[in-house]
Amino acid sequence: MRWITSKGELHYLPYELRISLPLGKWDSVPGCYLPSHCLDLAYVLLEKPKGTLLRCLSLLAWVTEDKVLQFFDEKEKEVQKATQDAIKREQWKEHRLYAEKKDTLVSMCK
Repeated sequence: MRWITSKGELHYLPYELRISLPLGKWDSVPGCYLPSHCLDLAYVLLEKPKGTLLRCLSLLAWVTEDKVLQFFDEKEKEVQKATQDAIKREQWKEHRLYAEKKDTLVSMCK
């Protein structure tokens, strides 16, 4: 809430205050609060965020709403490309030349 009322000014806990907080499972996850980690988790759990959810997610990840939408768009493109690559790989495995040995294929090219 302080971030909103201070118009985006970042506030950090002093070391003494942070060290006095109890340890938890979050301490064993490297980069737990990195924007990329938060957005990756959100991508797995949510559809493309809109409205209040978009604002909350951008606040949690400390990035702009535009960056959140850009992240989701890029992830969607990556997933589509991976799916297309997997389909092409399966089609190649069914091709008759896939089962041939390298030497046979080389001799066919000569």
